[in-house]
Amino acid sequence: MFFNCASTNGISGGTRIKTQNYDSLDEEPFYSQNAETFFEKKLSNGIPVIIKKSKNQNSCAVRLVIDSVPLSDSFNKSGLEKITLELMRKGTSKYSELYISSMEYTDSTVFTTKVHQDYLEYGISSQKDRLDTVVEIFAQTFKNPLMDEAEFNEITDQLRNSASPLLTQVYKILNSQDKYFSPCYLTEQASVSYKDVLDYQKGLLNAARITIIASGNFSDEDVENLYKVLENNFSSLKKFNYRKKQPSKKLVQYGKKFTFVEKKAYQNISALGFADIPFPLGDSYISYALLSLYLDDLIYSHVKEKHSAAQDAGTGVLLSKLNIGIISIYDISSVDKATSNLNEMLENSLTEDFIEKKLDSYKRIYTSFVMNSEIKAEKTLDQMASSLVYCGDAKEYLKRPYKISKITAAQVREVFDKYLNGKICWVINNIMTK
Repeated sequence: MFFNCASTNGISGGTRIKTQNYDSLDEEPFYSQNAETFFEKKLSNGIPVIIKKSKNQNSCAVRLVIDSVPLSDSFNKSGLEKITLELMRKGTSKYSELYISSMEYTDSTVFTTKVHQDYLEYGISSQKDRLDTVVEIFAQTFKNPLMDEAEFNEITDQLRNSASPLLTQVYKILNSQDKYFSPCYLTEQASVSYKDVLDYQKGLLNAARITIIASGNFSDEDVENLYKVLENNFSSLKKFNYRKKQPSKKLVQYGKKFTFVEKKAYQNISALGFADIPFPLGDSYISYALLSLYLDDLIYSHVKEKHSAAQDAGTGVLLSKLNIGIISIYDISSVDKATSNLNEMLENSLTEDFIEKKLDSYKRIYTSFVMNSEIKAEKTLDQMASSLVYCGDAKEYLKRPYKISKITAAQVREVFDKYLNGKICWVINNIMTK
């Protein structure tokens, strides 16, 4: 997982879900059992509301999905969105930071703040019997936050320490090709002022940028009540014209296959490989998600177990309209063994016969990952948000198990050849500083 960007990493095995071939989408149980559990309506100011009724969930969650807008200086202002969201939940004129913090214990309430290339997420999860009160407080943090300057300084210091130098270098390369790319986190080089945050927060109060999604163990009556609560708390927001963040290019050209960057004395040698991958959540992306499971196993086996060239390796995704796949290799003892012959190993290993042997197992893992999102409201909203932004329909993720079942070994190999074979670029920190 790379800084709030979606990844196929973390998909766990051990599932007993069986993959079956269904003749139509309507026959597939996950889709047929959930397709009619969505309530969709607009608030009086035009904000869309999408509520999922999920009978297996103990808690419930509400989240604002907010379109990203271009920043005036996308790289040097990186982290602006995250700082703003974090600062907003630190108290209002009516509810103190201490009171809001105590809600985690009194109401089992947890705030969610996520920043992606194309959208932001700001939300809460809580217990159903306290949702009316919690939503009112949540709305106040969004509309009328205190935005204390001392808190701004503290949050900035905390977030700056979490930056990844290698990933920042990848973003530098991408940003030089298209200003659309900027880190979803605060880099060491970024310069975000208190005024920047105040101005950005005001821009969030735009009904045209917002969709509200929710999930929980709701009855029809609960859904109607939640809609009324949302109407009471968010219908006052006005609509304004805005420019949605969009890439200027259809494809990014990288140039160098290897970029070497400065390594601090206390750092271990690491590498990040990156390449264009299919647009999020489409059919080709599903093939790539399955491919990434093969890559996880093959790369780890190659660099860790066979050559002892590194301590860990894995794959991830910088999810965006110009989607970027990531290969990470940590604590490298031999750069050549870890990177130079890696592509050749992958090309020779990923034959259709090899893919076919493990395909059903990886389909079960990926299907389980999607279906398990129904267990927790927060996971459901993750799926709904990305489906909404990249497919235009919050219900789109319900179709994924059916689509997974239709993927062939030839399609997985085709995605490797088209997007990764000989096309991976590497950023490596193996230049020692004194």
